[in-house]
Amino acid sequence: MRRVTPQPSFGHDLSASLLDRFREYSVALNQCADHRLSEFVSITGTYTAGENDHVIECAPSGAMTVTLPAASVMRNKRIVIKRTNNTTHTVTIQSSSGNIDGAASVTLTTAHQSREVFSDGANWWLLDAGATAPTDPYWANVVLMLHGDGANDGATITDSSSYARSSTAYRSGSKTVTTEKKFGTASITAAASTGSHQFSDSTDFALSGAFTFEFWIKTVVQASDGYLFAGYEAGSGGRYWIVNTSGTTLNFVLWPVTISVITLTQGQWTHIAISRDGSGYFRVFKDGVELYGATHAASYTRP
Repeated sequence: MRRVTPQPSFGHDLSASLLDRFREYSVALNQCADHRLSEFVSITGTYTAGENDHVIECAPSGAMTVTLPAASVMRNKRIVIKRTNNTTHTVTIQSSSGNIDGAASVTLTTAHQSREVFSDGANWWLLDAGATAPTDPYWANVVLMLHGDGANDGATITDSSSYARSSTAYRSGSKTVTTEKKFGTASITAAASTGSHQFSDSTDFALSGAFTFEFWIKTVVQASDGYLFAGYEAGSGGRYWIVNTSGTTLNFVLWPVTISVITLTQGQWTHIAISRDGSGYFRVFKDGVELYGATHAASYTRP
């Protein structure tokens, strides 16, 4: 697009107010040519929006506030505020001047939610009903969700499911690290046989009926095998659920049956999903490809 530069081509009879209005149109056209009317910004913490911000992408790691410009300087403009992660931290949207739908602020509280606001020169108005990403109809069945987000060398492993279970460090080598992650802010790491976190026993962890485990894993060379997930039978010490890592293999074991052995590439993130339907049919997936499927009649229940 060519730039527009108005000139007082009508001589001195052109009024100063008309020339000023042409200058405003010139600025707007030039901003369109430079794509400055549709700029986006990605943020992770409290932020004051600029007049040229069109889309604000929020990936909160804690409660945060987005402050919009005064409605009076944003007349006829729209801004979209979009949450780009699935944390539960509240994003508060407020304006430096003017209400939003008659209130001082609105919030983003659910995963991947977005709000679009419009200024009439006096106030901001919502143009949506609080759009959210499609919801998971089985969310209530998610009994443990460990994103691995946290501080570097963090000792807290957070359960982001609706149950919000707490864990205790069983060995000191289990922690969150920000230097290595597939998504989010961090990942969970544990040296073989020296680090683990323990969640209290619950009937929700019973392995009877249908269940699914899925996770991303990245392995490195280590001196001995390590247990990625493990459960113990009361009084016997026998493990009833193990994912055992050793070098480039991952063994899925429901004691005493080894269901599947999966080959991994060290230093590479791999997605694993393991499911069992109500009839006892197991499936094992690696990066979305089914590697194994068979029925096992044994009943795997919690102690």
